[in-house]
Amino acid sequence: MKSNFFLFANSTICKSLVVFSGLLFSNTTNAQKITPIVSAGFGLSDWSLSEGTTVKAGFLPAFNVGVMAEINVHQSLFVESGLEYNTAGAELKFDEDYSPGYALQYINLPVFGKLHFKNGLSVYAGPKAGLLLSADETNKGEPRTDVKDAFKNTDFSISGGISYTLAVGIDVGIHYTHGLINIYNNGDTEVRNSSFGMKVGYRIPLSKS
Repeated sequence: MKSNFFLFANSTICKSLVVFSGLLFSNTTNAQKITPIVSAGFGLSDWSLSEGTTVKAGFLPAFNVGVMAEINVHQSLFVESGLEYNTAGAELKFDEDYSPGYALQYINLPVFGKLHFKNGLSVYAGPKAGLLLSADETNKGEPRTDVKDAFKNTDFSISGGISYTLAVGIDVGIHYTHGLINIYNNGDTEVRNSSFGMKVGYRIPLSKS
């Protein structure tokens, strides 16, 4: 069941990337329809643990930076994709004396469908595939421990948000991401990433000449 879902997730993101690539190349002669966006944001990350787990998960600070390309496909409908770097993880409270924090770093490849409204507001949602770069455990001043082997190399999630574009080309928005697959390698406990926060982006104008 889990392997079938993972294959389905990978198939979905691959198909989305093929569509995005086709749209990108079909619009290369119309640069005004492609808008590069650089962004950075911060928020809180958390873990969703499987039912029956007695350990409690708490928030950790998280941040992200990204480079995206937004393509106008039809009137107010857009497709957005690119690369994002983000942190994830949580603090796990086993007891009063042991509450380690787990800090994970990912490179993500999102593919969003985006709808722009005339008042500057936009909403977006879509899948996001992630590649794990590192995973560290810390606890009350103790040396940082590399625990990357305890986690899967990939993640797959769904993300969405709302943003407002200022006249100067700056986007300000909020977003939420929910993990769809278990990222933990050891034991029967399932762990899924989740996060929410705000993001600021700059829309780079391209020459129409």
